[in-house]
Order: sequence, then structure tokens, then C-alpha cells
Amino acid sequence: MCSEARASALESSLKNLGVEKLSKDEVQKMPWEILESKIGNWIHFMRIAVRKIFLSDFCYGIAFIR
Repeated sequence: MCSEARASALESSLKNLGVEKLSKDEVQKMPWEILESKIGNWIHFMRIAVRKIFLSDFCYGIAFIR
């Protein structure tokens, strides 16, 4: 249950950051220069989204303890 909520939150965060969802075929057909640029963006946005999720989990944990 918790992992489903995190996956949904991650997907939502990435969508809000402007990350487009691509299929495996779309990625494989993409020119290397464009793919390389997108990979850099994906890494950057994943770091932001994961931090956001862990921060919200941390804040929820603190609120729950109090």
C-alpha cells in the first residue's frame, strides 16, 4: 500500500516537473544526442522528486510521533 502511494506520488511529481512518459520503443528510436540530454534531465528531476517524497514521509513521521 505504502509503495503504491510512493509510486503514484513519484509519477505525479515527475509529471508536474514536465517529464514526459516515454515507451521503450520511443526511447530506442530517439537520436543519441537527444536521448543523452533527456537522461541528464531525468536524473535531475528524479533527484528532486525523490527528495520531495522522502521529505514528505519524514514530515509525516514527525507529525505522527507528536
